[in-house]
Amino acid sequence: MTGNFLTRFRSSAWWLRNGSAVAVVLFLLAAAMTIWNFAATGADRVRISAQTNAALSLERLLSLARDIETGGRGFALVGSDSYLEPYRNSVAGVERLETDVTNLWLQSGGDESELQPIFSQFAQKRAYTERLITARRDGGLDAAIAVAQTGEGKALMDGLREQVGALQAESEERRVHIAARDRLRSGVLTALSLASALLACATFAWLAWHRRRLVQRSERELSAVGDRFRTLADNIPQLAWMADTKGTLYWYNKRWYDYTGTTPADMENDGWKKVHDPEYLEAAAQRFADAIANGDPWQDTFPLRGKDGSYRWFLSMAQPIRDDQGRILRWFGTNTDVTEQREQELELAAARDAAEDANRAKSQFLANMSHELRTPLSAVIGYSEMLEEEVEEMGEKHLLGDLGKIKSNARHLLSLINDVLDISKIEANKVEIYAEEFDVAEMVREVAATVDALVSHKSNRLELSLGANLGRAHTDVVKIRQVLINLLSNAAKFTENGLITLTVERKASDQGDRITFRVKDTGLGMSEEQLARLFQRFTQADASTTRRFGGTGLGLAITKAFTDMLGGEVSVESQPDLGSTFTVSIPPELGKPRVVDSETEIKPVESEEDLVLVIDDDASTRDLLSRFLGREGFTVREAGDGKTGLALAEALKPKVILLDVTMPRMDGWEVLRNLKSDPHLSAIPVVMCTVIDEKHLGFSLGAADYLVKPVDWDHLKEVMERIGPQTPVGDVLIVEDDTDTRARLEKIMSREGWTVTEAEHGRDALAKVALHTPSLVLLDLNMPEMDGFTFLREFRSKPDAANVPVVVMTARDLSAAERAELKGNAARVIEKGTLGLGELAAQLRTYASPRDGADAKAPEKVS
Repeated sequence: MTGNFLTRFRSSAWWLRNGSAVAVVLFLLAAAMTIWNFAATGADRVRISAQTNAALSLERLLSLARDIETGGRGFALVGSDSYLEPYRNSVAGVERLETDVTNLWLQSGGDESELQPIFSQFAQKRAYTERLITARRDGGLDAAIAVAQTGEGKALMDGLREQVGALQAESEERRVHIAARDRLRSGVLTALSLASALLACATFAWLAWHRRRLVQRSERELSAVGDRFRTLADNIPQLAWMADTKGTLYWYNKRWYDYTGTTPADMENDGWKKVHDPEYLEAAAQRFADAIANGDPWQDTFPLRGKDGSYRWFLSMAQPIRDDQGRILRWFGTNTDVTEQREQELELAAARDAAEDANRAKSQFLANMSHELRTPLSAVIGYSEMLEEEVEEMGEKHLLGDLGKIKSNARHLLSLINDVLDISKIEANKVEIYAEEFDVAEMVREVAATVDALVSHKSNRLELSLGANLGRAHTDVVKIRQVLINLLSNAAKFTENGLITLTVERKASDQGDRITFRVKDTGLGMSEEQLARLFQRFTQADASTTRRFGGTGLGLAITKAFTDMLGGEVSVESQPDLGSTFTVSIPPELGKPRVVDSETEIKPVESEEDLVLVIDDDASTRDLLSRFLGREGFTVREAGDGKTGLALAEALKPKVILLDVTMPRMDGWEVLRNLKSDPHLSAIPVVMCTVIDEKHLGFSLGAADYLVKPVDWDHLKEVMERIGPQTPVGDVLIVEDDTDTRARLEKIMSREGWTVTEAEHGRDALAKVALHTPSLVLLDLNMPEMDGFTFLREFRSKPDAANVPVVVMTARDLSAAERAELKGNAARVIEKGTLGLGELAAQLRTYASPRDGADAKAPEKVS
């Protein structure tokens, strides 16, 4: 490696590339050494001056000692106070002089401890002089001579001279050493700086000579390269050109002239603009000018006119050509014919627009089909209910089973349609997330207890493996519970006489803590091909799976959607006949908690014998159930969530509990499990009332009965074991364009004691309202001539119709604006097919008073 560097160092190419830098470094080195020499010399001069000042300060201290000695001797000999004046002045300046001496000695590099003997000797000298003066003043000349004859004064003065002389000699030695070092360094640095400057000049001179030779050789080679470049540029398939630094084009290749049919003379003075399409010229020229000004690569697409007068589209690109210092020397550009590609892009864009239109049409089609499917399904369910009643009255009870199958299958089909709409709701990001804090291990044990009966249905065994540090989480516990129930139910569905394991762990990762749920079974397993389409909606493993086990294929798709909403991931590993392992990983934190507690004051009731507790998070559902049960003679209490419901059940001990499944924070399964595990509450019958058709799970947990919304009120009456009076409540106007629907409604309403008036559309209804104002209006929205919205606005404008309840029945998906409009004008909005006719009749009784002349009930605003 060192040899390669030395070889490159000795080569001319290396010096040509780096010689200027070497010369500059040498110049900088010479300047640095000169500056260093100047600064060091100045510093040495300061140090020498410090040595001199220190020696002079010691000399002043010695002189002050002499003045003190002289003043004392003169007073001792003469006895006159005039001799003491110099003495007193000297003593007064001692302290200041000692401070100056110390500072100067330290500046010269000396040690303060070296001055202590001198200062001590000086103090002794002052003390001796004080004794001499005191002896002369008190005892006269003889006493003073006696003190002087001791020789102490002379000895002290000699010692002081000796010590001062030693320190002055030390300071002089340092001064000499500094001066010698300064001369040596100054000579060396001067020689080195001069040598560096001479080498730098020599390097520059060699570079100038060598580069001149290279320029001459490059000019010869450039001429040959130019010939080769012109040959290459004239034969490339693109139109090529060059421009100067200001963007003026000065050269074009042969392809340019061949395509445009122009000459070099035609291209002078921005002649290229002559072959541009005028429609695009101004914009293209402006963008090219902006690129030139900014020094950025340029790209644009525009049409150019050929020599036959036709235009073709070209992709024009230009790159700046820069020198070694990054300065732009010229621009090189090309124009590539992209006419065919552009036509293909236009075709693709048209196809994309058509696909988007088709997608919008598909969405509209699904919305329309949901309306069209619900309408006949509502008729099927309604007619089946009517036929059941008529068959039972006729005594042909052997037909009830078949009619029940028709009705149940129609309701099942309606639930499938609703599942499709739920998936659409997920895709539209309209599913709400309720974040709350909960204990992970406790939640998992509750889920395991909930699905235990389902798991054991096929002789399977469920095992839990819980990590030691699961802790608490803050996310949507209901959706996590639904995901786990879905995965465990799925595992139980495809496993027989096997083992299902639920493993839960909490580990740290790059994204923070993650909670991992792993459901492993020993069931059928899946192939790679089946795994590839596992989470696709409406898709199961294969056709045989659908035939054998049923289902729509939406369960895992919804599981994945919920997992994504919670910021997690779901994956699966499986092998045929070896089982499957589903893994769900979610973050334990999801936003701030959303408070959904419904604080319900527990008040005493008049009659506990007929008390019914309704637990449902939907206020409209609670109100509907309460009204129906009140009509049937029951006392009703309501709870808006599971925790409040458990508290009320403990305090009131109701006769029956109606329980919803899908509630935030604590779902119905957990409430049911807590009720059945409490010895004081386990005997209370619990009727599950929900849109989720999980009868087997409900019964396995101890539910007394299971009602799938829309509720079959006759079934509910049987469960409640009480039938209330059926009092006629008034006259009703049915506004519906479908003849069959009107006939069904007229029959059931007449049977319930209503006086019925029918109208085919809104205009017909307004005419009949003008003759008589009904007690209740049952209104469809989609009608010819005048739709339900227009009728409702006209109807509400009448003074005597302001308080008449209006129940809207529709199969369409209402927008937010439509719901807002209906909210203020209708007593209730009911989707067709969600209520049985018996239920509808029972509900309508809550909106009108009996015929005995009581005032009609004011409309309740429910969206």
